[in-house]
Amino acid sequence: MLVMKQLKTSALESSPKNCLTSLLPYDPNVKKGKRLKDGLKEYLLLLLAAEEAFLSLLRGNLEYLDPLVGENACQIRALRLALILLEEPLDTQTLLENIDRSKQIVKKNLASHQMLSSSEISLRDLIETNDLRVALSDNELYLIKSYLLSKVKTLRDSKPERPLVKNEYTDTKKIKEIAPVGTMFAENLVRKLREKTSSHSVKFVQKIASGFPASDPIAEMVSDKYLIKHRGLECLPCYWMTKVLMCEASNKSIPVVMLVEQIAEDRNHEVMGKTTLFFLPTEEGYKQVSPDSLDPEAPALVFLGRSCRNANEFPEKTSWENQLLESKDLRFQFHKEKSHEWGCSEENPSLFFLAHAYTDKIKNIRLSEVDS
Repeated sequence: MLVMKQLKTSALESSPKNCLTSLLPYDPNVKKGKRLKDGLKEYLLLLLAAEEAFLSLLRGNLEYLDPLVGENACQIRALRLALILLEEPLDTQTLLENIDRSKQIVKKNLASHQMLSSSEISLRDLIETNDLRVALSDNELYLIKSYLLSKVKTLRDSKPERPLVKNEYTDTKKIKEIAPVGTMFAENLVRKLREKTSSHSVKFVQKIASGFPASDPIAEMVSDKYLIKHRGLECLPCYWMTKVLMCEASNKSIPVVMLVEQIAEDRNHEVMGKTTLFFLPTEEGYKQVSPDSLDPEAPALVFLGRSCRNANEFPEKTSWENQLLESKDLRFQFHKEKSHEWGCSEENPSLFFLAHAYTDKIKNIRLSEVDS
């Protein structure tokens, strides 16, 4: 399996966006000589991650495809995963076979790396000569990035000053649980994945918005005119971005599930009760439905929210659920002014404060665990 010649051209250079190598945070040409061993280990890590991403999809373990990017736009990734699940099934069997073949070749080269370290063969040359590229669609590449950014996600206890906000952070060391790679590589990989995922998330929203009627200003509201960068991550206005996503979810008939917890502010934010509400889109907007009316295999957008009041201020369950169903749409300024009054802001979370959004199949949302 050894490569003993230098290639003059490479197909990787003509279409890097469709190859697994595009996730490497460096040019594979630079990994040669004594650095080739590290390059082989790092490419093996990507192969292992790709394998786990597609196995997670096959097994329905969608929690492993819920990436932490860092710009508070989890609803974008939730919709994108739901749309992937609705499209034609990926040829995961062929992908897994290609990945396994590439894994075995990389492992054999790792075992023989001393013969390669004295040559000018680069990681790119080795991948090209042995046909280890693993060509991928945009959706397939996205799933691998999602898996890696889910792998490094770590949940801590909420901060005292922000008790309702999920305190998730990125632990780059967890990359090493996939394969033994260096700390600098792990940090550079995660940084690149976060930046690329935030950028692609923006383009995903803008592409949807481009299909809105010309008279609707929403395309402008999610345009680059209102884009900001925060710590290297691209961000769109949350309200307008979410409105675009919900319109697309409705157009694609994607169910919505609300998982809501009652949090007692005067009892150290103890969970007092929970409810689960299911919705399907209609011509008049999303309407509540019975979970029994939904396809258990259907992907749904799941919104995890919290109502925070003093314990004695919560009504009985039916009245509380009716309150959750009462607040509906109009436009940004109206919502901005009303969010505090309704109890949907961090300063006043008495009705519903959104903590997280993700995608799961209806059958995985087990009522016995979330209802009380």
